[in-house]
Amino acid sequence: MMDYRDVLLDTFNQRRVKNSAYSMRAYARDIDISPSRLSEIFSGKGELSLVKSVAIAKRLNLSPLKAANFKDMVIVKTSRNLRQQTRSLNRLKAVISSDRRKNLTEDQFRLMSSPKYSAVYASMMLETFEGDIPSLAKLFDYPVIAITLT
Repeated sequence: MMDYRDVLLDTFNQRRVKNSAYSMRAYARDIDISPSRLSEIFSGKGELSLVKSVAIAKRLNLSPLKAANFKDMVIVKTSRNLRQQTRSLNRLKAVISSDRRKNLTEDQFRLMSSPKYSAVYASMMLETFEGDIPSLAKLFDYPVIAITLT
Protein backbone atom coordinates (compact mmCIF):
# COMPACT_ATOMS: atom_id res chain seq x y z
CA MET A 1 0.00 0.00 0.00
CA MET A 2 1.73 3.15 -1.19
CA ASP A 3 -1.09 5.70 -1.23
CA TYR A 4 -2.31 7.40 1.92
CA ARG A 5 -5.82 7.42 0.43
CA ASP A 6 -5.83 3.63 0.72
CA VAL A 7 -5.08 3.91 4.44
CA LEU A 8 -7.92 6.38 4.88
CA LEU A 9 -10.32 4.24 2.86
CA ASP A 10 -9.33 1.02 4.66
CA THR A 11 -9.89 2.68 8.02
CA PHE A 12 -13.26 4.01 6.89
CA ASN A 13 -14.28 0.55 5.64
CA GLN A 14 -13.20 -1.08 8.93
CA ARG A 15 -15.40 1.34 10.79
CA ARG A 16 -18.29 0.66 8.41
CA VAL A 17 -17.97 -3.06 9.07
CA LYS A 18 -18.42 -2.38 12.78
CA ASN A 19 -21.30 0.04 12.15
CA SER A 20 -23.12 -0.16 8.82
CA ALA A 21 -24.69 3.27 9.46
CA TYR A 22 -21.24 4.91 9.74
CA SER A 23 -21.05 7.59 7.07
CA MET A 24 -18.33 9.44 5.25
CA ARG A 25 -19.56 12.58 7.00
CA ALA A 26 -19.06 10.92 10.40
CA TYR A 27 -15.61 9.75 9.33
CA ALA A 28 -14.69 13.27 8.24
CA ARG A 29 -15.82 14.55 11.64
CA ASP A 30 -13.81 11.87 13.43
CA ILE A 31 -10.60 12.76 11.62
CA ASP A 32 -11.30 16.50 11.88
CA ILE A 33 -11.58 17.35 8.22
CA SER A 34 -14.50 18.79 6.29
CA PRO A 35 -16.62 16.29 4.38
CA SER A 36 -16.07 18.19 1.14
CA ARG A 37 -12.29 18.16 1.66
CA LEU A 38 -12.36 14.43 2.37
CA SER A 39 -14.36 13.92 -0.81
CA GLU A 40 -11.77 15.92 -2.78
CA ILE A 41 -8.99 13.79 -1.32
CA PHE A 42 -10.74 10.52 -2.15
CA SER A 43 -11.52 11.67 -5.68
CA GLY A 44 -7.91 12.75 -6.27
CA LYS A 45 -8.85 16.42 -6.68
CA GLY A 46 -7.08 17.37 -3.46
CA GLU A 47 -4.21 16.27 -1.28
CA LEU A 48 -3.54 16.17 2.44
CA SER A 49 -1.05 18.60 3.88
CA LEU A 50 1.83 17.18 5.86
CA VAL A 51 0.59 18.90 9.02
CA LYS A 52 -2.92 17.53 8.55
CA SER A 53 -1.57 14.02 7.90
CA VAL A 54 0.16 14.01 11.29
CA ALA A 55 -3.06 15.14 12.99
CA ILE A 56 -5.12 12.51 11.17
CA ALA A 57 -2.64 9.76 12.06
CA LYS A 58 -3.11 10.69 15.72
CA ARG A 59 -6.89 10.73 15.41
CA LEU A 60 -6.80 7.29 13.75
CA ASN A 61 -4.61 6.01 16.60
CA LEU A 62 -2.05 4.67 14.14
CA SER A 63 0.99 3.00 15.65
CA PRO A 64 4.17 5.07 15.46
CA LEU A 65 5.40 3.00 12.50
CA LYS A 66 2.09 3.23 10.63
CA ALA A 67 1.91 6.96 11.35
CA ALA A 68 5.42 7.43 9.93
CA ASN A 69 4.47 5.39 6.86
CA PHE A 70 1.28 7.45 6.45
CA LYS A 71 3.33 10.64 6.64
CA ASP A 72 5.81 9.26 4.08
CA MET A 73 2.93 8.40 1.74
CA VAL A 74 1.72 12.00 1.94
CA ILE A 75 5.23 13.31 1.31
CA VAL A 76 5.61 11.10 -1.76
CA LYS A 77 2.34 12.44 -3.18
CA THR A 78 2.63 16.10 -2.23
CA SER A 79 6.19 17.24 -1.60
CA ARG A 80 7.94 19.41 -4.17
CA ASN A 81 11.28 18.56 -2.61
CA LEU A 82 12.66 15.70 -4.70
CA ARG A 83 15.19 14.66 -2.04
CA GLN A 84 12.46 14.47 0.61
CA GLN A 85 10.21 12.49 -1.75
CA THR A 86 13.02 10.06 -2.54
CA ARG A 87 13.84 9.46 1.13
CA SER A 88 10.18 8.84 1.93
CA LEU A 89 9.75 6.54 -1.04
CA ASN A 90 12.83 4.54 -0.07
CA ARG A 91 11.54 4.14 3.49
CA LEU A 92 8.18 2.91 2.18
CA LYS A 93 9.84 0.45 -0.19
CA ALA A 94 11.94 -0.91 2.67
CA VAL A 95 8.83 -1.42 4.81
CA ILE A 96 6.98 -3.16 1.98
CA SER A 97 9.98 -5.37 1.24
CA SER A 98 10.28 -6.25 4.92
CA ASP A 99 6.55 -7.04 5.15
CA ARG A 100 6.74 -9.38 2.17
CA ARG A 101 9.52 -11.37 3.80
CA LYS A 102 7.68 -11.69 7.12
CA ASN A 103 4.12 -12.44 6.10
CA LEU A 104 3.67 -16.06 5.21
CA THR A 105 0.16 -17.34 5.50
CA GLU A 106 -0.36 -20.42 7.60
CA ASP A 107 -1.05 -22.43 4.44
CA GLN A 108 2.17 -21.18 2.80
CA PHE A 109 4.18 -22.07 5.89
CA ARG A 110 2.59 -25.52 6.11
CA LEU A 111 3.31 -26.15 2.44
CA MET A 112 6.92 -24.97 2.63
CA SER A 113 7.65 -26.96 5.77
CA SER A 114 6.15 -30.14 4.33
CA PRO A 115 8.64 -32.89 3.48
CA LYS A 116 6.66 -33.43 0.27
CA TYR A 117 7.35 -29.84 -0.79
CA SER A 118 11.07 -30.29 -0.22
CA ALA A 119 11.05 -33.53 -2.19
CA VAL A 120 9.12 -31.96 -5.06
CA TYR A 121 11.47 -28.98 -5.15
CA ALA A 122 14.54 -31.21 -5.10
CA SER A 123 13.04 -33.35 -7.87
CA MET A 124 12.36 -30.30 -10.00
CA MET A 125 16.06 -29.44 -9.79
CA LEU A 126 17.08 -32.81 -11.30
CA GLU A 127 18.24 -32.85 -14.90
CA THR A 128 15.70 -35.58 -15.63
CA PHE A 129 12.80 -33.30 -14.71
CA GLU A 130 11.07 -32.24 -17.91
CA GLY A 131 9.09 -29.35 -16.44
CA ASP A 132 5.61 -30.81 -16.54
CA ILE A 133 3.22 -32.73 -14.28
CA PRO A 134 3.63 -36.12 -15.99
CA SER A 135 7.41 -36.04 -15.50
CA LEU A 136 6.95 -35.08 -11.84
CA ALA A 137 4.45 -37.92 -11.41
CA LYS A 138 6.95 -40.28 -13.00
CA LEU A 139 9.69 -39.22 -10.53
CA PHE A 140 7.41 -39.99 -7.58
CA ASP A 141 5.85 -43.02 -9.18
CA TYR A 142 2.37 -41.46 -8.91
CA PRO A 143 -0.37 -41.79 -11.46
CA VAL A 144 -0.81 -38.44 -13.23
CA ILE A 145 -4.42 -38.17 -12.11
CA ALA A 146 -3.33 -38.10 -8.42
CA ILE A 147 -1.13 -35.05 -8.91
CA THR A 148 -3.60 -33.06 -10.99
CA LEU A 149 -6.40 -33.55 -8.47
CA THR A 150 -4.48 -32.67 -5.29
